Amino acid sequence: MDDVRQALAQTFIEVLERQAFMFAEPDPEPLGDSLTADYLQVTICFSGPVRGRLDLVAPKALGHGLTANILGASDQLTFDQAQDTLKELLNV
Repeated sequence: MDDVRQALAQTFIEVLERQAFMFAEPDPEPLGDSLTADYLQVTICFSGPVRGRLDLVAPKALGHGLTANILGASDQLTFDQAQDTLKELLNV
């Protein structure tokens, strides 16, 4: 893993721990192009002094777990709520 990816992975883990009260560790195996219906993919684009795009691919269960932890509710969570939660996490 190059330095930038390693820094992003570590930052993401810290955000998960602080914002969503979840623990994580990097997966040594890249996901590649083998996405299935069991995953959510979210994208945010940004511009300013630096322009770019961040993509996050996560298991649906993680999206719903994050949403439950952050919103404090686990009943009747929607697909849109899970996607919005992952986008907000990516934004942080």
